[in-house]
Amino acid sequence: MKKLYFLLLFILMLGNNLRSQTWTNHDPGLPAPNLGCSSIDVVNENIIWAAFEHYSITDTLFGFFVDSICMITVSKDGGATWTTHQAPLGNPAFIANITAIDGNVAWLSGLDGGGGGSKILKTVDGGATWTEQTTAAWDPVASWVDFVYFKSPAVGISMGDPRNGEFEIYITSNGGQFWMPISGNNIPDPLPGEYGYNGDYDVVGNTIWFGTSMGGVYRSETSGSSWERFESGQPEGYLDFGDNMHGIYWHNDFLNFISYASRSTDGGETWSELITLPDGGNFRLESLRYVPGSNYIIMSTAQNSIIDGIYKTYLSKDDGDTWQQIDEGHHLLWMDFINPDVGWGGLGQKLTGPSYLFEYSGSPLAGLFDTKPLNAQVSIFPNPTNGMFTVNVRAAQTADYLLLVNDAQGRLVKKVVVEKGTGFQRHLDLSGLEAGVYSLTVSGVEGSFSTKVLKN
Repeated sequence: MKKLYFLLLFILMLGNNLRSQTWTNHDPGLPAPNLGCSSIDVVNENIIWAAFEHYSITDTLFGFFVDSICMITVSKDGGATWTTHQAPLGNPAFIANITAIDGNVAWLSGLDGGGGGSKILKTVDGGATWTEQTTAAWDPVASWVDFVYFKSPAVGISMGDPRNGEFEIYITSNGGQFWMPISGNNIPDPLPGEYGYNGDYDVVGNTIWFGTSMGGVYRSETSGSSWERFESGQPEGYLDFGDNMHGIYWHNDFLNFISYASRSTDGGETWSELITLPDGGNFRLESLRYVPGSNYIIMSTAQNSIIDGIYKTYLSKDDGDTWQQIDEGHHLLWMDFINPDVGWGGLGQKLTGPSYLFEYSGSPLAGLFDTKPLNAQVSIFPNPTNGMFTVNVRAAQTADYLLLVNDAQGRLVKKVVVEKGTGFQRHLDLSGLEAGVYSLTVSGVEGSFSTKVLKN
């Protein structure tokens, strides 16, 4: 991961400057008109695929089926350079999701609103050319594909909305040359009027989940050949799992910018309301992703408007029991993480400006995901403080450090980045803030340290 080191001894960030460091902007050079990200698949630290389209947008809602623009961009060098091609999805086109195996082979699912119906397209040359896989017997009128996913170059699954009273699910063992339908006898019946959402699925090993428009949770522990159904307790929504047991299911009141969530600790069989969302859930939850194999969650939100709102990024280290704001200013959709260091998010369509992708800046934020203690000595004084206090850090090796101050509700109030530090001292001022208990976090490449600061 490339970094630009500045000869700065002291960086104190307030207000809009809170947005720095957590996410790095990447402009893949997509053509006008301005496009919005619809799907991301991070294969490894070097290979990132993203799908963009042109959709309608208001302060509260995203639209779709606007025109034929369906742009696919891929980086094979960790975001340093990008190659972009248009995929022949349809006119107008609607992207469901993209999934990839390496820098050359990927599949794209979506719909041709001009009458072509659901499609699965495959590329073997990095998106330069695409071939439609037609053996998945989608009906051009009655079918609606929601996702395609490949766990290997040969083994894949695709799922779509109910048709003839059953969710439409296909599996393949030869890269999509032939798609075999799953019998409705192996899929619990949907509720009347129930359907799935584009890109709303997760996979851990052989287990696959997808959510529905009526709060249903479908789970297969057999890579898609048989399914169970459970209820999330939410009226509808999206889901994500950190491992085979722990998952979050969330629902948005889009017009009022209020979010609700449920949590499962048994693989999606039972769910309980998650009442610990930051800011009381008074935001639109734009994306939520577990760091794979952990109980760490990254969440992005928007307040007041999806065109020009207040955008925040939160971190939870305990399956959502507590939250810490770590960024402000980046509007992120469709995040994808593969480990604590490597994650990406896409920018929703804006009225002006480039079609950005955002790279999670990793170090020194990586220490926030690490259960190890910070390999440094940290002291603060005075504590309690009337406003100003000093943080002393002494370490044996040179490294990047991140200092975060959060209030009792987890809101980020101050942020300091120290680049190439060993022993350093920083003076932080809380005099403009209310009296109360604040938390100070010092994070490095490996491990973090947290303590309470009392403001009189």
